[in-house]
Amino acid sequence: PLSTFFKDATIERLAVMLRQQVSAAKRSPLVALRHQGARPPFFLVHPLGGQVFQYRDLVHHLDPEQPFYAIYDPMYDEEGDPYLSIEEMAAKYVEAIQEVQPEGPYLLGGHSFGGSVAFEMARQLEQQGQEVAALIILDTIAPHVKKLLGTTEDVFLLAGIVDLDLSEETIQRLRVFSPEGRIQYILRLVRETDWGRELGVEWVERRLEIFRARDQASVSYEPQPFSGDIILIKADESTEEMVENLAIMRDTPALMKGIARITEFFTRRQRVANAGRMMKEIIGNPTWGWDDLCTGTAQVRIVPGGHASMLFEPNVEVLAGQLDQGLREALGEEEVPAADEAPVSERIVDQSPAGVSQADARPEAMGREKDVAPAPEAALWEKLKPDPRMRTFNLVWLGQLVSIIGSGLTAFALGTWIYLETGSATLFAASLLFARLPMILVAPLAGVIVDRFDRRRIMIVSDTGSALVTLAMMALAVTGRLEIWHVYVAQLIYATCGAFQSPAYLAAVTTLVPKAQYGNASGMMDLAGALGEVIAPVIAGALLNWIRLPGLVMIDIATYLFAVGVLFFVRFPRTRIDEEEEQEESFWRQIAYGWRYVAGRSGLVTLMSFFFGMNFVVGFIGALLSPLILSIATPAALGVVASVSGFGLLLGSMVMSVWGGPKRRSYGVIVGSLVMGLFLALMGVQSQVWIIAAAAFGMLVAVPIMRGSGQAILQSKVPLNVQGRVFAIVQAVVTVASLVAIGLSGPLADGVFGPMLTEGGALADSVGRVIGVGEGRGIGLIFIGLGGLAMLLSAVGYLYPRFRNLEDHLPDAIYDDVVLDDED
Repeated sequence: PLSTFFKDATIERLAVMLRQQVSAAKRSPLVALRHQGARPPFFLVHPLGGQVFQYRDLVHHLDPEQPFYAIYDPMYDEEGDPYLSIEEMAAKYVEAIQEVQPEGPYLLGGHSFGGSVAFEMARQLEQQGQEVAALIILDTIAPHVKKLLGTTEDVFLLAGIVDLDLSEETIQRLRVFSPEGRIQYILRLVRETDWGRELGVEWVERRLEIFRARDQASVSYEPQPFSGDIILIKADESTEEMVENLAIMRDTPALMKGIARITEFFTRRQRVANAGRMMKEIIGNPTWGWDDLCTGTAQVRIVPGGHASMLFEPNVEVLAGQLDQGLREALGEEEVPAADEAPVSERIVDQSPAGVSQADARPEAMGREKDVAPAPEAALWEKLKPDPRMRTFNLVWLGQLVSIIGSGLTAFALGTWIYLETGSATLFAASLLFARLPMILVAPLAGVIVDRFDRRRIMIVSDTGSALVTLAMMALAVTGRLEIWHVYVAQLIYATCGAFQSPAYLAAVTTLVPKAQYGNASGMMDLAGALGEVIAPVIAGALLNWIRLPGLVMIDIATYLFAVGVLFFVRFPRTRIDEEEEQEESFWRQIAYGWRYVAGRSGLVTLMSFFFGMNFVVGFIGALLSPLILSIATPAALGVVASVSGFGLLLGSMVMSVWGGPKRRSYGVIVGSLVMGLFLALMGVQSQVWIIAAAAFGMLVAVPIMRGSGQAILQSKVPLNVQGRVFAIVQAVVTVASLVAIGLSGPLADGVFGPMLTEGGALADSVGRVIGVGEGRGIGLIFIGLGGLAMLLSAVGYLYPRFRNLEDHLPDAIYDDVVLDDED
């Protein structure tokens, strides 16, 4: 039995016993630390680490008549997907304890993560009609409060796996390592100890996978009320430890993440006031939220030590005394003090050294009532100040907005010029093909460069390159020598610069924006694009006949200069990259790592596959919307449709920038694609310009919600030092879908569906009776089919649990504090 591990435990003996264990499938999670005793057994659930060796000191100090079973996590000895919900774990453990004790009264407890599992076990036993006499929680924050903190960073999980106390400097350094680099560095540290010399990478990786799964289960848990009483035993150093961790994280987990979405509409004064109320509820509530989850009483007892050290000598003796007292009270062996009927602030039993004065340091003084100490609010108020990085982001965003409007002028003018010069949808689509091809060829290289070099400088060089190409286009237009192939070459160079600029901008945003506001930032970036869609066509349509193409190009050059000037003015926060890792990995290995990183995470592959399909749809729209309008109306009408649809994109982006998207961001992706498909199909059914414009408006309202939600998932799940590569790879893969769509759009419109829906065409007497025949009806039929495809993708995404719940399976990998204080 596993309880043998607690008797004369040596490394050699433990190794022998481990080799003698039976199959994991037959192993019970119960570890009998003490069989004998007249009382009902006490069951204590494991912490996040899953092991129960830390309870070995506790058993020696409990009442000899108290049987004691520890519950450990069998998954640490098994293969397969480690994810189990709190409810599933509790059900397995309830089944196990009922093999030992079929009927109540049950005595349950749990330390740290185990406190939430024990709470759910108590609820499930209560639903069975069983009596739960005692539920004792050891230093655990209530699940609904833990949810506000979010998932735990990998750096802290790794430190917990190998039991290391890391300095803040080491934590900051580890944050910018690759996942493999973090593990190697941790192993180098732990191998300096005797017990850690034989630890391997696979062992750590498996435990990290389990730690992530358990941590995610804790955050995803939705607790229901328990009708009994709860005793919370807190370590006197835990509150201080928690505040120190918040300071290291440079986040305000219990405050900002929980209130960010519901306070975006408020002024700063209102936001601070709401945050203050939440702070008092979370930090100032001595029960840490457990009083919200029980209809009985929530009693708090304070013992010496920290979160972990409360279980070890010399602190464990006091903890055992409090456990014994709580169990005796629950079983009616000892009268419950009258203080338990008082308000919770008067029911704090403090047995920590700080709670007992020198004059009262005698047995009868131990366990006296004590008022709650004031919460350390000053440090948390300091964290509510506006993040200075947002000012830099706002300036960069403004510069890019102006540049986008200028580029929109040139793009509108060139697209109109090509179609009017040739009258060919195929040649028009070819210009879009050249504008996207470099995204595939250059993106992997660009991703590594973005991860290795200064992202601000990369943006400056990219914007400068685009400006020089625009200058050359102006010279050709002024001299009357502009030809179609010139436009194609320019599109290639524009796209090459964009292949570097786009991932650099996206990765830079991660360092400039707090994590809770990633969705809002994505909305603002889409808002910039929407403003370009709205303003550029109006300006271009009004000025094209007046200042011609050269004048519009000159305005574009001026906007580039403004954007580059802003980038010269601002400074981006710097991150520290592991120099040792850079020297060890070749350039090509770093390119390959980006592909391996995505391929090794099924959630990212699923998300990328979904956006591959949606970009296939978007590619057709971009290639065929202008030919559709120009086939039935004038360039002025095209400008109106572009502006109206741009207002839809503007509205959706504004909603996203303020709202930030749904709490479960995968739903934003699913619903956004569904709405987009519905309106796209409507665009194909009718040939009236105003109906097409209205449908385009509705379709583009949904696009920022879909795109912003997906982008926020990537920014919160991909480590900062690999974001450039991952964003570039995702961009390259989805661009393939656009290129395929663009390559097919012209031939399908001009050579297949167009002729079918002319007078006397193959579909004129069938489909033509519904959507009409003539100019543009072939493109309309294509749009109907694409709308159906978008709705199908939405349905599949919702019905496929791996996609719908991908945020539960992908741990958070990025935190606000991954950015160092110094700037370049």
